[in-house]
Amino acid sequence: MIDYLPISQGNCLAFRVSGSVSLEQEEHWIRELQSIIDESGTIRMMMILEEDAYWGIQAGIEDLKFALKHSREFEKIAIVSNSQVMKWLVSIDDFFASFLNIHEKHFLPEQQAEAWQWLQE
Repeated sequence: MIDYLPISQGNCLAFRVSGSVSLEQEEHWIRELQSIIDESGTIRMMMILEEDAYWGIQAGIEDLKFALKHSREFEKIAIVSNSQVMKWLVSIDDFFASFLNIHEKHFLPEQQAEAWQWLQE
């Protein structure tokens, strides 16, 4: 499930992901992101990933297709999680994303306020 968080403002968006993300939820989320990109031109996003968060195969494919298509519109991505694997993946992905001027950073759950502040800078 992807929940839109009320702290979102303008092109700075915050979401909490828990449990399984279905294809329908992914498609709805993509429409929301597309709307913000259409309005603002760019997007900054904080994703709070609960320990049980995962994407189904079809939802994951749609997510990847959207990310590749709109890679130039993403400015910053803050990933908030307890996962050491996610921390490692973000650090690797940040290297490649930097070639597209996308900045990614991993934060622990207790650093959520810091993640939101970094996103808005």
